[in-house]
Amino acid sequence: MGGNLACLGFAASTPQELNQALAPLIDSARLAHQSGGGFSHLLWRDPSGAAIAIHVRGGAIQCITPFYSPPGGASSWLVESKAPLIDPDCRDCSGAECDVLDSEGTQVTRAAIQFLHFRPYAQWLAKRRRYRVDVSAFATELDVFATLADFDKVVSQLPIQGPDDVKLSLAPNFFIPVGMFGDAGPPSRILFAGSVTTAYLRTNGASGKKFWHLQVDALPGRIDVVHPEREGFYPANGQIALVGAWLVGRPVDPPPARPFWARLVGR
Repeated sequence: MGGNLACLGFAASTPQELNQALAPLIDSARLAHQSGGGFSHLLWRDPSGAAIAIHVRGGAIQCITPFYSPPGGASSWLVESKAPLIDPDCRDCSGAECDVLDSEGTQVTRAAIQFLHFRPYAQWLAKRRRYRVDVSAFATELDVFATLADFDKVVSQLPIQGPDDVKLSLAPNFFIPVGMFGDAGPPSRILFAGSVTTAYLRTNGASGKKFWHLQVDALPGRIDVVHPEREGFYPANGQIALVGAWLVGRPVDPPPARPFWARLVGR
């Protein structure tokens, strides 16, 4: 989790440093949702677009989920899902396997998306639904290339194979949900490429540290990508980005209201 928070300008090398960085945020976070079992879901936001969901039960933090919502509005996809995707280790880290659709409802690709606030949507996700979801990508790996030749030279070395172990030729807007297959990390992990349309060096108002925000046009559409500032890395519009990231989403529509009897009995 610390690596993903570094994408928002929170630098911490130990759990203790991470706790020190996050503790002051609770006082300025607002209540976003409540769910059964006594869970409250807070949301902290910064003018830079950095956001963190804080999942609390009995006054204790159970988990946190980072998100990015840029000042100009988040990237939004049309998706369809038919069941929740449950994380066996942490329910707050769950989400959904989604078909990503174009404007006419035709499937473009698939992706597993971790939800910013999963518990309030858990029952809602149990049925097949088509909805819009704001998405952000937390890049653990990010490189940019000035030319298609430079891009091809690097991706030709990637160990990605198709059916019958045939090596794939990757286009400059490819999108592969690597986390949905094998042991490539959490299900919401993706590998993709696309054209950089904007590149901003944002400043986290809480930590004072900078981080990169790139808007990348890829196969599913625009993706907001965040990544730690690093020496010698200066992305620019028109370059081709190669991104390995973790995908987090938030449905545009609010979750359904809990029945009054469920609130009374704490379900």
